[in-house]
Amino acid sequence: MAFGHFTLESVYPLADAVIFEATCQGRGSETGLPYNQKYICVLHLRDGKIARYQDYWNPLILTSALGGQEAMAKAYAR
Repeated sequence: MAFGHFTLESVYPLADAVIFEATCQGRGSETGLPYNQKYICVLHLRDGKIARYQDYWNPLILTSALGGQEAMAKAYAR
């Protein structure tokens, strides 16, 4: 994968967490297919420190950019 810039779209501060919306564009290194991903990141805070991190994104976008399920399996096997 050739990742481009990550763009922070929105930030939602809560009492004990912060939610981020972000996007990233890129291309499959071998396929040249686009990777246009949206992310939701949730940071749970405790005593001013990150206690838990979760992110959500669509794996089908990655699969498509890599050229399908077999190509993705090969890419991760390297």
